[in-house]
Amino acid sequence: MTSFAAQTSAPLRGDLRITVRDSRTGELLRRFQIRNTITQNALRALVKLLAQKATTAASQLRLSELRVGTGTVPPVRTNTSLGAQVASVPLLDENLVLALSDPFEVKVIATLEGSSVPDGTVLTEAALYLAGDGEGGAPWMFSRQIHPGIAVNGALSVDYDWRIAFTA
Repeated sequence: MTSFAAQTSAPLRGDLRITVRDSRTGELLRRFQIRNTITQNALRALVKLLAQKATTAASQLRLSELRVGTGTVPPVRTNTSLGAQVASVPLLDENLVLALSDPFEVKVIATLEGSSVPDGTVLTEAALYLAGDGEGGAPWMFSRQIHPGIAVNGALSVDYDWRIAFTA
């Protein structure tokens, strides 16, 4: 018999917009948008948040960082790590924005400065990670996507604008 969880899917959608700019002038060099893959860990995190006991402290599970890498294998829901991580950007309060236009959407904005990655690195993947009360204390991958290659140098900045929404 197939479990209830295997028969249904959460109405959760993520879209990733990546903007590459010249960090000195702000000139737009490239922009693309991709629908991303929400992992099974994201759904597990939602279950953990809902299953908290009233006698325990509130969960500290939260979006904590954006990681980027050079892997090129297409994402699947069972992904737990990037193919080849090269850098991460912590998600601080100023990176998390509750979208005012839609009460069921969270917008995450993170900027990776080219100077934080070795020159010549070609970024091809990105992922959002959760931290808090994850299993064993390790961050959980929330969502992942591959994208067209971005050859990084110290003169670039790359904006990752990730939107996570519940849909009907």
